[in-house]
Amino acid sequence: MKTFAAIIILVPVLLPIMSELRFDPIHFDLVVCLNFVIGLTTLTVGEVRYLTAAINKRPVGPIIKKFFHLFFAAIAVLFIVTYMPNLVLFLYPGCSFESIS
Repeated sequence: MKTFAAIIILVPVLLPIMSELRFDPIHFDLVVCLNFVIGLTTLTVGEVRYLTAAINKRPVGPIIKKFFHLFFAAIAVLFIVTYMPNLVLFLYPGCSFESIS
């Protein structure tokens, strides 16, 4: 599923559920976007990698090798954002788990 279509279909369905579970909507949207960015770079779809290879006029193989450290960094950032939301949500003053509880 294309990323834009998936956002259009999934977010309106999942956002009310997350609101009922008392998740912050900004945090939820941030996690969704990070997941889709990682999805654009994974092996099965890899639209970004194929686009990068086409722009640079190089084969995809060497680009995949260079991409692994960025992929693991993106996974680490996703875990940090998911499990330590106040680390990210301090940028938006009305948004923290203390204000929700």
